[in-house]
Amino acid sequence: MEYSRDFFILGTPVSTEIGECHFIKLKDYPQYVNDLSQIAQSKEEIIYNFQNQNKFGQLDNLINDLNASSLLDIVNVMEQLKNAYLKVFTKVFNNSDVFASINEDNFYRIRKLILDMHCIREAKVSKNPELERFNQKSRALKSENKTDFSDLVTCVVQFTGYSAEDVLDLTLPQLHSHFFRGAAFLNNHAAVIFSTVSPDAAKNIGSWSQHIDLFEEEKHYITDDEARKLEKLFSD
Repeated sequence: MEYSRDFFILGTPVSTEIGECHFIKLKDYPQYVNDLSQIAQSKEEIIYNFQNQNKFGQLDNLINDLNASSLLDIVNVMEQLKNAYLKVFTKVFNNSDVFASINEDNFYRIRKLILDMHCIREAKVSKNPELERFNQKSRALKSENKTDFSDLVTCVVQFTGYSAEDVLDLTLPQLHSHFFRGAAFLNNHAAVIFSTVSPDAAKNIGSWSQHIDLFEEEKHYITDDEARKLEKLFSD
């Protein structure tokens, strides 16, 4: 199964080996946002959450079993998590029995597609608990400046002239694309005006039509390898 995220702006279904995968539109998004967030959990994140609850070693056996299992195995034995998958898969494939077609061969591709189609990135989780706690704090600090969903919607209404009803028929990639394109246009316009009083500012004027990457990897995450290099640097 191959797909190009460049065409997500069109909002058309993506063909897969188990059927046509549809976008969840904004009008339905509130009903599925919590389920999508559960689907975004990686095996490492699920295990990390259990490790945080394992204060006295009471979950050691469970954690060992999870480490030895695949993500699909974990989904199939965790009722709440599986229900989230069933709900989302039923919606995007318009088929209540579609999850029966999921196996170890196609699970990860289909899951990645669904996350991509809804502008969701799987959080990177370190196997080192101390390092992961640092990364969690880093994510929390970054999220303080994150634009709220309501801000996205109202800005897109303002930029595009769409009514609130029109916006409800958008997909997540369309909403984000309209928002960032509008922001790029306004920033470019402001820079052009400022350049009339500061010629040096003209050197930094970028094109408002430049590529917008909705799937840029997080930059506030420190990997285990980077942590080891930092530890070696400061220990020398």
